[in-house]
Amino acid sequence: ESGLNCHYWHEIKVQEFFLLLKISYTREKIYEFLYLILSNDMTFSEQVRLHWKKFQTVGEMAQFLNLTTKRFTTHFTLVFGQTPYQWILQEKARILLFEIKSTGKQFKEIAVENGFTSESSFTRFCRKKFDKSPTQIRLNNWEEEIEM
Repeated sequence: ESGLNCHYWHEIKVQEFFLLLKISYTREKIYEFLYLILSNDMTFSEQVRLHWKKFQTVGEMAQFLNLTTKRFTTHFTLVFGQTPYQWILQEKARILLFEIKSTGKQFKEIAVENGFTSESSFTRFCRKKFDKSPTQIRLNNWEEEIEM
C-alpha cells in the first residue's frame, strides 16, 4: 500500500544500486566488496561465528557443519586466514578483554562463562595472551579512564 513493498520499485532500486557501483568502481573492486555476499563462504563463516562457543574441539565444530576435520580446517584457513585453533584463541581473548575492561563481573564468573575450568587457568591464559593478570588489565583500564 505504501509502495515500499512493490516488486517493481525494489527492482528499480537494485538496478540503480548496481549502476552506481559500475560508474564508481572497477569490476575487481565491486567483486571484492560483494565477495562474501555472493560466495558460499558467507554461510560457512556465519555458522562458525554463531556457533563456535558451543564446541570444545575443532572436530566437534567440523561435525556440526557436516565436514571432516581435515576439510573443515582447510576451508576454515582459506576463509579466515588462520587455523581454527588460532582463530578461537583470538576470539576468546577478544571477548575476555572486553569483559574484563567493560564489566564489573568477578573474574571467577568471567572464567566460568568462557569455559575455563578454574580461575587460575583463566589467569594463566590472560598472562600468556596479554602479558598481564586480569587484575592488572582491569586496573590499567581504570587508570586510563581517570587520565582521560
